[in-house]
Amino acid sequence: MKTSGKNQLDEIEIYQNSESQEVKYDFGALNDLQITEPKRKEMETTLLENHHFNKSILQTIPFGMHIVDKEGNVLFQNEVMIELCGSRNSGKKCWEIYRDDKTNCPECPLLSEISNGETHVKESHDILGRKTFLISSTGAFFQGKKAVFEVFQDITERKQAEIELIAAKERAEESDRLKSDFLANMSHEIRTPLNSIIGFSELMSDPDFDRDQLSEFAGIINVNGNNLLLLISDIMDLSRIEAGQVKLRKSIFSVNQLIKEIRNEYSFKAEEKGIELRLDPLNPSEEIFVENDALRIKQILVNFVGNAIKFTKVGFIEIGIRLNGDLILFQVKDTGIGIAPKYREHIFQRFRQVETAYCREHGGTGLGLAISKSLVELMGGKLWMESEQGKGSVFYFNIPVQCTI
Repeated sequence: MKTSGKNQLDEIEIYQNSESQEVKYDFGALNDLQITEPKRKEMETTLLENHHFNKSILQTIPFGMHIVDKEGNVLFQNEVMIELCGSRNSGKKCWEIYRDDKTNCPECPLLSEISNGETHVKESHDILGRKTFLISSTGAFFQGKKAVFEVFQDITERKQAEIELIAAKERAEESDRLKSDFLANMSHEIRTPLNSIIGFSELMSDPDFDRDQLSEFAGIINVNGNNLLLLISDIMDLSRIEAGQVKLRKSIFSVNQLIKEIRNEYSFKAEEKGIELRLDPLNPSEEIFVENDALRIKQILVNFVGNAIKFTKVGFIEIGIRLNGDLILFQVKDTGIGIAPKYREHIFQRFRQVETAYCREHGGTGLGLAISKSLVELMGGKLWMESEQGKGSVFYFNIPVQCTI
């Protein structure tokens, strides 16, 4: 029985060279048709034009694209995909080319028997060097057999931006929560000394109290007034630091004399708690002079010493200095309660305190260490700490001997 012209056209064979990606047509079937020579030429031209048109469309896709058979063998790659891979990979398994682990992904459309014309879209990670791609897979027929047409869109930067945006949102929410807690804490920290000042000021006007009692009231008012002044100073310092308005006032001074002054000023407060405030016996005996802001350096050391006194019940507090080339290292060591590992990364953040009953008992704004860290960095130095819970802590900071700011 003679085959119809339409069926013979369906049997026209297409061959593709896997290396050159050139397609060749076998027009032998056209010769068997009872058609005129001009008509045959026209049909050949139409087929070739359609092929070149389709190929040009594939090459102009701005994303990587390939066609694979149902076994995962690469049949075709556009130029963008070849550039992504660094070489032409026709005939190789797609997962061995693209996936970092060289294994077939479990969501592979080849495994799910994707139908002709059906499209699946998925995100795939660890592709071509830990990148993330959005892959659109469409079932198709190519070279007379079932295949999958896939488009690769690199969304690595977009996914990273999304991750950073989520992290920024979480940080903003955490910051809002901390600031709310801070404001509530400030209300308590401000009202406590104010209530003492107002209350004992009223008692001092009562003639029934003797001179010794009035002197005691005056001492309480003085302590609470100083606490309130320190609190306001911390808030003002934080505001100036955040606004970039803190200026260093350089002068040449002896760090040996500076730490002696701090020891003398705070020894009585330490002795009241039964602890010793001393200088490190390994401190250099020669005088060390530094050009920097002496008041700001003292502010940082006073903050360290004040915290050490607050959180040390027995033992000692030790102030040390070391000269290391162009840097001067300061350290304050204590035998206090120490800091648990889960809190160490937070203690230098603004509005953060170690949330323990012992800390809440002693109050505080949670600003001192954050301010100290900002000041050290402004001086071109670094601040860090070491601690062992229940055994004590050591707080360090270094700055250049010669201030360049």
